[in-house]
Amino acid sequence: MSDPLHAFPTVCGQTLLALARYPSRIAFSWPGGSITYRGAAELIGRMQQVFMRLGLEPGARVAFLTANRADTYCAGAAAQLSRLTITWLHPLGSLEDQLFQIEDSEARTLVIDVDAFRDRGGELAARAINLITVFTLGPASYGVDLLGALEQAGTASARCLADPNDLATLNYTGGTTGKSKGALRYHRELGGFASAILSDFEIPETPLPAPRCCRR
Repeated sequence: MSDPLHAFPTVCGQTLLALARYPSRIAFSWPGGSITYRGAAELIGRMQQVFMRLGLEPGARVAFLTANRADTYCAGAAAQLSRLTITWLHPLGSLEDQLFQIEDSEARTLVIDVDAFRDRGGELAARAINLITVFTLGPASYGVDLLGALEQAGTASARCLADPNDLATLNYTGGTTGKSKGALRYHRELGGFASAILSDFEIPETPLPAPRCCRR
């Protein structure tokens, strides 16, 4: 256990601080849309309210299978703010590998990006024995539409309930020596990682657009 007086802020707490700093700036953009820092913070707050209503114990695992999209990033931040531990399933992993990670991590909640993984999400929802709740980003024949649930959640301000000594992530190794192995990280560690990157990396104030060859 680290001394909270000298611990780094939680990584999700740092996210809220960053979003509050420039509310009118664009936080995420994608073909056909964008969201500001203020909009992302509001989305995170509403998602946090949905997660809190599940009544999960601190440290409960939330697994994600998603492409690179803004709302799943916000969902991950909302879960961490709620003292939940997130684990990202590899988007190129096999069904058996993803089932192993869900079961090994003892994930109780699964979040699926149905635009990219509708069929695989259905297979995971049907076969993962320890899941209690499945959220889908958009309507599907299985699970609860998280985006639809936000409409009923109303507005809510995001609050950091996590402590530096709470678990933040459970990531899995590539499995080059056999089965993938889970690597637990606490908020105090991820907070330190984020602070080191912000201190030492020459990150431009205004990021340049991706080269044309790298755009989707």
